[in-house]
Amino acid sequence: MATLQNQIRNALAIRDIASALDSVRWFVDSILTNPRAITRVLGSEELDALCQDIAEEIKCSVPRNAADRSGTVIIASELSRAGGHEQVMADIVNLNLFDSPVTILLTDCFDRADAAIAEEFAAFNQVEVTTVQGVDSAARLDSVCKYLCDKAPENLLLFFHHQDTIGFCAALAAGIPNTIFVHHADHHLSLGVTCKQFRHVDLANMAFENCHHDFGITDNIYWPLILRNDVGVQNREFNKNHCWRSCSVGRADKFAANGYAFDYASLLPKILKATGGTHVHIGPLSTNLSSSIEKSFVENGVPLDRVKFISYAPSVAQALIDENVDVFLGSFPTGGGKSTIEAMAAGIPLLMHQNYRHRMFCGADVAYPGALTWQTEEELFEVLAGLSPEILSDHASRSRACFERNHSSDALVSAIKSQNCVPPPLIEHPVNQLFFFLDEERDWRASEESRLVAENKVLALEAEVAELEAEVAELEGRLAGLEEKLTSPRKLSRELARQLNRRLHGKRLR
Repeated sequence: MATLQNQIRNALAIRDIASALDSVRWFVDSILTNPRAITRVLGSEELDALCQDIAEEIKCSVPRNAADRSGTVIIASELSRAGGHEQVMADIVNLNLFDSPVTILLTDCFDRADAAIAEEFAAFNQVEVTTVQGVDSAARLDSVCKYLCDKAPENLLLFFHHQDTIGFCAALAAGIPNTIFVHHADHHLSLGVTCKQFRHVDLANMAFENCHHDFGITDNIYWPLILRNDVGVQNREFNKNHCWRSCSVGRADKFAANGYAFDYASLLPKILKATGGTHVHIGPLSTNLSSSIEKSFVENGVPLDRVKFISYAPSVAQALIDENVDVFLGSFPTGGGKSTIEAMAAGIPLLMHQNYRHRMFCGADVAYPGALTWQTEEELFEVLAGLSPEILSDHASRSRACFERNHSSDALVSAIKSQNCVPPPLIEHPVNQLFFFLDEERDWRASEESRLVAENKVLALEAEVAELEAEVAELEGRLAGLEEKLTSPRKLSRELARQLNRRLHGKRLR
């Protein structure tokens, strides 16, 4: 950390804002890509302070007088077609929750913003979306500050990505009193978490409690995730032949084991054997995950046609209804909050995994009280074996009731207006530190074995190089001797005679 602080100090001394911004971002990136940091490093006063130092070097003359400010600006890093925080931004825009006009500014801190997606979002939600331009991070930061000065918003909402130093430093420099930091990073490190200049909003009950107690953010606010386009109450009867249709939702990273004891690809065919039915997967799969699933189904003798893959669904809730799903199997090892809410909106019974490493990994706390849960493989198959039409009907009613109570549009409107919404209580969540340790030990041993293999390869290559160098030295010696003989006519004639004599006697020339 001292090295980074010195880098920032030196960069600011020569007004190299781009290097200062990039140094913090790269440092955060190094933590984000380290699996050991997940759920352990969620915020940092030191990193936020460095961004404050950068912000103090920036000119951002937004009017301080409230009478001179109006409207709302939302700062985000980029937009994607299937993202949870994009949905929250859309909800804010469409429910008219903040002063108009509302505009969205994309910092494009990764230099990869998709113009087509931004245009689609703008057209669908009838909102102005602007992507800043600039040759480097300092130029983009300057563009963000100029935008804020021109708009002079009354409200500034921050939805930037974890490591977006551009958006964070611009917000700090702007100093708009009603700046709201929407903490949507969940179990990863994010800049801005400890910043006291912003109003801190959490979008899930476990995130709210984590920030409230672990970070001491006693004035944080809870906004519930919602489903604005409600599919309505569904009246259905569950299958009577005990062949259940399950469904999981999420991108491939939600199902990446990364050393976790329970692997989606390995368990899925066993789950189908237990349910006797079929499964639907909604969400894009990586090549690795697809290959692992196919291999696992072959090994377990289960036909792959018992799984239906849907890469994208405009409405997960409607897709669950259309696919006649009996039970929602929450993604694991990493749960999804938004997909869980979609399932409850559709009145689907939930079967949620409780990650033994940390509750922030899973969505069980978002589920309705008394939802079906599992932490070990034995518990999973015990729950599946006990499913019945009566149990599923009961849980379907609980599921829909929880959605109506906690995740309707009215719930979000009420939470923002009151600013004191109480999040739903957390469920009991056991953490198994031994399992966590064993996971890390396996990872360490695997990496150590890889290191030893690499070292052995290096030693073998070094030995080969030494042999080649010796051969080269020998050849160079022979060449030097030959060159010496060629410098004298007498020695040359002798050498030619010797070579001719060897050929005559059938000896091979070396």
